[in-house]
Amino acid sequence: MLIRFLPLALVAGVALFAPRLAAAQSITHGDANSVIDVMGRASITKPAEWAAITGEIRVQAKDQQTALQLLSAKQDAITAGLERLAGARNVKIDTGDIHFISILPEGCHARDGGDDGSPEAPVVQSGSKCAPVGAQASVSITATVRPSEQLGPMASLAIQLGADRVQLGEYGVDDDPALDAQAARAAYDQALAQAKLLAAAANAHVGRLVRLNRGAADENGPQGTVRPAPEMILQAHETPAPSIVPAVALKLTPPKVTVSSWVVVELELVK
Repeated sequence: MLIRFLPLALVAGVALFAPRLAAAQSITHGDANSVIDVMGRASITKPAEWAAITGEIRVQAKDQQTALQLLSAKQDAITAGLERLAGARNVKIDTGDIHFISILPEGCHARDGGDDGSPEAPVVQSGSKCAPVGAQASVSITATVRPSEQLGPMASLAIQLGADRVQLGEYGVDDDPALDAQAARAAYDQALAQAKLLAAAANAHVGRLVRLNRGAADENGPQGTVRPAPEMILQAHETPAPSIVPAVALKLTPPKVTVSSWVVVELELVK
């Protein structure tokens, strides 16, 4: 069962969370010294190092073949432009599936899409007044930029180059074991502080460490994404010159990334 905690304090950029005492602390008495179990939880917050936008590239033409040719050319132009974004240390472009929609004359209807969520299919009869008069082609695009401060200019440039439905995508930090270690240490320090308070209330003091368990504080993972950043990937997308500055630069800042940890500490309670 996941136990949620209430915020206690913010110290030196580390958000500490105090567990509900009845659920997280216990004292076990025995013939020798007593043992106290305390849970601590802490979160380390760090600005995003990379961020992504998502969008759609869309064209319309008289037939599917022409639409595909136009889509390919527009995709190449947008990709090349984004990779030349001024101030970007690294840009990575990914594309999704291609979709085609037949354009029907006004007044013509289309069948409902399939159960699998496929687009509506036009009712077409050879030579009829409802034969397609054009085709629309589109492809989804995801552009990831480092540093994350270039997120706004990248979104602006994508719109300037002709991308539609541009919005904030994923964001995160490169895999950094130091962040996890900081969160674990902060959680341990918090648990130890609670143990000392309880010990003082029982006219005792904390003795040796008996047992220590730890794990990620949120079973759904960190807020934001922590991912490896292989050097070969970074090198593969180095921004070429000359760079492009968008005509109007939006100011977008991705949310900060939070890495959390909890610990359960079992300590000896010495009278």
